[in-house]
Amino acid sequence: MSKRGLQKLSPAEINAIRRETRRLVLEIRSQREKLGFTQESLAEKLDVSVETIKGIETGRQFASLPVLIRICRVLRLQICLQIKSL
Repeated sequence: MSKRGLQKLSPAEINAIRRETRRLVLEIRSQREKLGFTQESLAEKLDVSVETIKGIETGRQFASLPVLIRICRVLRLQICLQIKSL
């Protein structure tokens, strides 16, 4: 999400997004490790760069929706996304 998009959100909404992002990042990393994937092997399976996986797992990079869906399929994760019109 761009900074401009974040400016339209309230501080409470921004904090909620940050909390959920951290929760999702931890869940992705935990499940990847539980299933025995390295960052490299997951990146290869998803056809993305290792830097992409590292960025997602550290919260420095947001996954696109298609990549997030592929991650969830491979790692057998279920997520619920709430989409709010700005």
